[in-house]
Amino acid sequence: MELRPAVPGDEGLLASVEQAANIDALAHVFDGPYPWTEVRDRWVEVLTDPAVRAWLVVVDQVAVGYLAHDATTLRHIGVVARHRGTGLAAEVLASVPESVDRLWVLEANTRARRFYERHGWRPDGRSQPCEFEPFPTEIGYSRAPH
Repeated sequence: MELRPAVPGDEGLLASVEQAANIDALAHVFDGPYPWTEVRDRWVEVLTDPAVRAWLVVVDQVAVGYLAHDATTLRHIGVVARHRGTGLAAEVLASVPESVDRLWVLEANTRARRFYERHGWRPDGRSQPCEFEPFPTEIGYSRAPH
């Protein structure tokens, strides 16, 4: 696995990889067409924000995942379906600095919640609506320092 820094110009690739990672995993939460343009536009913002570090997860020279965080918050992480259950996501999560100790996850995304909990993250009482329709609830997770 390689973490390749994502740069402006990668937003379309990032949006496509995110779509491949989420289209089936979140079908029970989001109905309707995938908001590819909105996701791409969000990646444009991420890639131009100097406070955020972003990467493409590359295996055998193919982008199969993504990672983005700022100093304290894990913003985005995911791997495409064919790499689920391989340990790749855990390897990517392990690369996140200890100072990054907060994240948001969809309440209905039980697979992701179990993943984070296996890796020491816990619900912390925060909640907010997701930015995409139908605006399902996201819950906050935090982790204790190692």
